[in-house]
Amino acid sequence: MQMPFAAMLFLLMLATAASTPLPINVDSVDYASASRARIIQETNTQASTWQAAVSNRFKGTTYSFLLSQGAGVLGGNPAENEAGLPMKTVDDIIAYRGVTPIPSNFSSLDRWGKVCPILAEIRDQSACGSCYAVSGASAATDRFCIAHNGTISPRLSEVDLMSCCKTCAGSNGGCDGGTPSKCWDYMTSQGITSGGAYGDYSQCLAYPFPECEHHTTGSKPTCSPTPYFAPTCFWACDPNSTSKISYDASQAAHKFGTSYKIDKNVAAIQTDIMHHGPVQASMFLVPEFEVYKSGIFTTQSKAYIGAHAVKIVGWGTDAGVEYWNVQNSWNSDWGEKGYFRIERGKDVLAIESGVVAGTVATW
Repeated sequence: MQMPFAAMLFLLMLATAASTPLPINVDSVDYASASRARIIQETNTQASTWQAAVSNRFKGTTYSFLLSQGAGVLGGNPAENEAGLPMKTVDDIIAYRGVTPIPSNFSSLDRWGKVCPILAEIRDQSACGSCYAVSGASAATDRFCIAHNGTISPRLSEVDLMSCCKTCAGSNGGCDGGTPSKCWDYMTSQGITSGGAYGDYSQCLAYPFPECEHHTTGSKPTCSPTPYFAPTCFWACDPNSTSKISYDASQAAHKFGTSYKIDKNVAAIQTDIMHHGPVQASMFLVPEFEVYKSGIFTTQSKAYIGAHAVKIVGWGTDAGVEYWNVQNSWNSDWGEKGYFRIERGKDVLAIESGVVAGTVATW
């Protein structure tokens, strides 16, 4: 019998992970349910910086379901740089910008939200392993608006990265994962089209999949039990689009001047965010993260079940614990209204090793 694709992808991720993960039964609902109950009980009864609860999105599902619909970084390595992006260090930033005082707390939404309210949007990758495209397009949207001080604020398209960037995505039309560094390389070489959320055809390419939850006890409809297949790229705007701009013109209008990987250095990441806006980051997925509810997540687990791409929007300190504030792509019902906080400065789940971004204007 042929092995399911999710299981094959999982094995590939295990082979390429930085450490040997603990054994996990990715295809058993009973195993996943017992694992969730154990993690929640241990987390909530011990001294911990975070609280756990079963998520409506993943309740009653296998870990292969999480892998196929909640992850999406090919190869399972958050530190990937398959595109060979240039590395930006803190010394590079200082040489260009000078020394910038770093505050103890910073919020991109507080800093730019009035001129760029689009920063507040929580995207939902739906039943599709498209986190690499969703978080990348979201960070690019923020940076494009910030660079233009809100005078130009298009919503940039995940679909362009999933379907039209042939080097960015894996199989299944881009719903079986992709490569964040190649998305930023594409946005500098080709540009990126505009694109509305699901059902919004006011721009070039609307996202084809609705917000969802696995169980309908939440505010969103039920997720598809199997991943969607992303649409074919025809290098044209959606037939339903009411935008008068062409696909080619939309790409050309939203081209990035630089793309780069940021050194695994807290000050370098913070300084880049302060000057240009949110960044895209990749991280390992572990069972503990799936049941995150609130607080500052931290773990020493090596039980990796894949890699996930997210968007770092700021940082702070709570009860003496330093954290990153991060926007996820599992809708606003997950975590802290779509966000999570994760301990800063310890490269938890390699989140500080996989930061990529770009600027609209040439450095």
